[in-house]
Amino acid sequence: MSQPLWTEEIMSIASMEWLPTILDWARGQIQKTGAGSKDLHRYELALEEAIVNIIHYAYPLREGPVRITSRFHPNRDLEFVLCDEGNPFNPLLAIPDMQVETPISEMREGGMGILLMRKNVDEVFYERRSEGNVLTLRKKIP
Repeated sequence: MSQPLWTEEIMSIASMEWLPTILDWARGQIQKTGAGSKDLHRYELALEEAIVNIIHYAYPLREGPVRITSRFHPNRDLEFVLCDEGNPFNPLLAIPDMQVETPISEMREGGMGILLMRKNVDEVFYERRSEGNVLTLRKKIP
């Protein structure tokens, strides 16, 4: 894999109070790639859903740290890696693949944020490491 043109990182508290600050930082990262407004909105929506999942599931009874790293590979993709030290939570297991194409009116309650993540980026990966959850969102940037 080629070296990224740039890599940047933000450390924050996973709480609804800090969500706007995190999203402002992420929006700036996306804008630096020259992505169009449609891609900007889609990636931002996916990131917001991922962060809200961390707030609600990794740290349901307390606040905790979240580290987000952005990596931009020109003419290829922009990647965000979200790391937390909370409870194990694999969002990819929370909604079956077949539900991605199910009409919203027929879906069970819950899992909508995960569906939005999966529909708005090209790749989603999850890994549980000894230090916590690692979620990677990758979107192609032409």
